[in-house]
Amino acid sequence: MLTACGGDVSTAPSETPRRELTPACTNPAPLHGTPSPQLGPRYIVLFRPGVEPTAEVARLARVHRFTPTHVYLATGGFAAELTPSAVAGLRCEGSVMLLEYDQVVTIAGAPW
Repeated sequence: MLTACGGDVSTAPSETPRRELTPACTNPAPLHGTPSPQLGPRYIVLFRPGVEPTAEVARLARVHRFTPTHVYLATGGFAAELTPSAVAGLRCEGSVMLLEYDQVVTIAGAPW
């Protein structure tokens, strides 16, 4: 099991403070976006090409102790509510290409 240490608090003028742990690896997967006040600590995680999503999501869920809310078979990834330590650990997994904060998206004023 990977562990993370240290902590960073990042605050932009229009953003609420967020607590993220610094990944323990030297080349972590990027974390994109900003937290959504509506969704809380929900993330979308995408795998590198060639990773079989069903088995990898199950493995990562056991190791990093989360329950996925969606598994994306076509694009290879999942969505889940994650703790700061799970985010730091997932960023160090070789199968993970990137993480992004989940967001509410609207088209022509309709929420999706």
